[in-house]
Amino acid sequence: MKGIVRDSQFICLLKKKKTRILTVEDETSAYENLVNILAKIDPDIQITGYTESVSQTVHWLKTSQMPDLILMDIHLSDGSAFSIFDRLKVETPIIFITACDEYAIEAFKVNSIDYLLNPVDFIRANKQYIISRSSVVSITIWFDSRLLVTLDIETPERIYVSKNKAAEFKAWKVSDKLS
Repeated sequence: MKGIVRDSQFICLLKKKKTRILTVEDETSAYENLVNILAKIDPDIQITGYTESVSQTVHWLKTSQMPDLILMDIHLSDGSAFSIFDRLKVETPIIFITACDEYAIEAFKVNSIDYLLNPVDFIRANKQYIISRSSVVSITIWFDSRLLVTLDIETPERIYVSKNKAAEFKAWKVSDKLS
């Protein structure tokens, strides 16, 4: 992973290798949903670990090779995920994925690069960008039926969706308004 950009409901993974992810989630259905979303976004994403508790996560982080990214729920089976950071220093970027919005400020004190509220809904816009539905400000039909996507944050370059993916992308964005 060459770089990770953080802002509200937006993830930009500039990939130079397979992204290795540790997931920390105590609810099996939420974990399975997250794995399915990640597989749709990029089949090359590699789940290198899965833990369900503070103690399992601390042990995993002490004994395993560090992942490129950690996706973490806050309420775990044996306590708050924030207690992990009292036990060891974690330098890997973390994205908290939770149903609770009251912990956002605390999350950014512990190396968090994003704080997403469930349900999580992403799509791969192109080879460089994975974006969340709520980050899309506008979609403009561009030359050759490509789409120019504008987000609620500044990006290093314009984001284009290919002609081949344009219909899928528009259907994905419109489905947000229907739900």
